[in-house]
Amino acid sequence: MDGASRMLRDAGLDVWHVYTDGDATGVLVGNSAAIWRPFSEWTERPSGGGSSGDGDGERVENPLDTYVESAVAHAVEALRSNGSEVSVAWAHRVGELDAVSTAVGSGAAARPPGVPFALHPRFGPWWAIRARLLLRGLRPAVLSPVAAPLPEALSDMTWADVAGMARAARTREDWLAVRRACAAASGTSAEEYPPAMLLFHYSWLAQQAGTE
Repeated sequence: MDGASRMLRDAGLDVWHVYTDGDATGVLVGNSAAIWRPFSEWTERPSGGGSSGDGDGERVENPLDTYVESAVAHAVEALRSNGSEVSVAWAHRVGELDAVSTAVGSGAAARPPGVPFALHPRFGPWWAIRARLLLRGLRPAVLSPVAAPLPEALSDMTWADVAGMARAARTREDWLAVRRACAAASGTSAEEYPPAMLLFHYSWLAQQAGTE
């Protein structure tokens, strides 16, 4: 998987978790804040920032999803060229992949009771699962972390406090506060997305929800 690994890493898809899924090897592919620079450079190219829809009511695709699909497709092509059978499930496609449940169930992350985010051991809430690869015929040479432990709240705020914030959250500012509280409680505030990435992420969610 070395060639595919390099492609994913160069695209900013720098978070992987390898686990056994029946008779296949599962690989969760995600990103930290590292994706923002290559994604931003891609959007500046003439062929980047693609979308679908003609502006007359059709749903416009998130350009980050388009970017991720392109990057993962190149890695999958490299894996298949080495004789591996690969299937892909996308986190952004409705009904294909429950990212939070899969992250927790595979041991990639932990989820405190009532908290809406799967917390990564290194990145806390500042990461996202983008896809799951199921591989047969090739075992990736990528080390997998052990099952993520439930993080202990490191600040004065308890996980019950964070869960309460999540229940009351309504606006994008509320949800950003919940994410930051998760980060503060788990000691991962230093991994926060850069301001431009936060603006993109929460503005897009608000647009899709019809609140902007």
